[in-house]
Amino acid sequence: MHRFTNISLFSGAMGLDLGLEKAGFTTILAVDISQAACATIRANRPQVKVLQADIRTLTADEILREAGMERGQPDLISGGSACQAFTTIGKRLSIQDPRGRLVKDFVRIVTGARPKFFLMENVRGILSAPIVKRHEKVSRRMPGSLFGSLLWDFEKSGYKCSWALLNSADYGVPQTRTRVFIVGNRLGLPFSFPRRTHSP
Repeated sequence: MHRFTNISLFSGAMGLDLGLEKAGFTTILAVDISQAACATIRANRPQVKVLQADIRTLTADEILREAGMERGQPDLISGGSACQAFTTIGKRLSIQDPRGRLVKDFVRIVTGARPKFFLMENVRGILSAPIVKRHEKVSRRMPGSLFGSLLWDFEKSGYKCSWALLNSADYGVPQTRTRVFIVGNRLGLPFSFPRRTHSP
């Protein structure tokens, strides 16, 4: 039986949400900009309310209203925003790429909606992604500064954060897929990531 509520951002085909279902979460609302993704969710999870929208145009209050919830009520907000700006095989423009700035929208929605927990996922490259700062017409790329600023934004909003770089193969998935996960909560609770179940 599902005991916890989840609002899913950047839902795609609900890959992350299917794992959360198995962990006891009920996804109340799925938000994605893609028409195809939203059609997929409606076909496979007709009980889930779907909001097809550009998250950059949405407020936390609008998302809560669509979910039928109040500020502070959701147990979890989860999501993995677009990774193209961070992946090591791309141009790595970080938040200079509009897709890269979507991580800031995730922070904005979480800090506005005040869920008890959040779960954020992205590619390994986000750990070394820079923030480009301008000072006296000189640009400085500071590797890793974006990830630190994300943690700081969450923590100054009252969330205790833990993060890890996890490989799906270590948990029995027949592929090597490495992703960064940040889990935060505003209840002051300790959190530890699951131990590996499979050896190299």
